Amino acid sequence: MTKKIIACVAVAMMTTLSVNAQAFENKHEISISYGQLANSDWMNIFEDILTVPFQGAKRENETYYGPIGVEYLYRLDKTVSVGGLAVYGHRGYDLYEKDVNRGKMTNDYITLMPAVKFTWKNGSYYGVYSKLAAGVTYRMEKSDDIDYDEKHLHFNWQVTLLGAEFGSSRFRGFVDLGFGEQGVLSAGLRYKF
Repeated sequence: MTKKIIACVAVAMMTTLSVNAQAFENKHEISISYGQLANSDWMNIFEDILTVPFQGAKRENETYYGPIGVEYLYRLDKTVSVGGLAVYGHRGYDLYEKDVNRGKMTNDYITLMPAVKFTWKNGSYYGVYSKLAAGVTYRMEKSDDIDYDEKHLHFNWQVTLLGAEFGSSRFRGFVDLGFGEQGVLSAGLRYKF
């Protein structure tokens, strides 16, 4: 009888270990994303509203791309993952002061932030989560014509209120809704291993 009980306990333990190993098979994840309306975009909008009309200046031929994000997370348990992310954004425009072209201005933004992700539901083909991140942005402003080259370092953050991912257990597409340096809305691809 004792041998049967020990055998049953051993089988139960091995089954539990096997299930846990499958549940945490994909502990790492790498993501790439593209978003819209990042914190840096909002800063540019407010700077334009507050400074451009008073300087007699205007901006033309604007180009913008970003935020482009790259992210790595390590899964601690079935709910919490920790890691970090990097975000890049770029803005360029021709600056005119009193109808005189003052040259091409460029702003580049590089942001680094540690992050924590909370997975609320993780099915075989989908997941639902939220994310918090905070860090710094290195902003480089320069002109190709006038003598202007400034660099700034400032606090930045990302709050993903709701994220949803769909696909296989390893490769998924995702959409995030929130606010911060990755944008109000961002989408991308994620690989888990």
